[in-house]
Amino acid sequence: MSDHKDDQAQTRLALAALTACIAQTLGEQDTTFVPRLRANLEKTYYHLRDSGTDALGTLETIRNVEELLKP
Repeated sequence: MSDHKDDQAQTRLALAALTACIAQTLGEQDTTFVPRLRANLEKTYYHLRDSGTDALGTLETIRNVEELLKP
């Protein structure tokens, strides 16, 4: 039987990987896309972090996307 937390972590990582792949593909057509997305991810990360909501999984996913999009 799999651990629920492990399943959630795998789902977050899969979401980050798919998001990064889509962003990189879109970035092939529009070279400004990935930098703009990274800037929006950064703003969203800090907004959620400072909002007082329990968004730990979301914050982790955003950081994973950012890491995957690094040149």
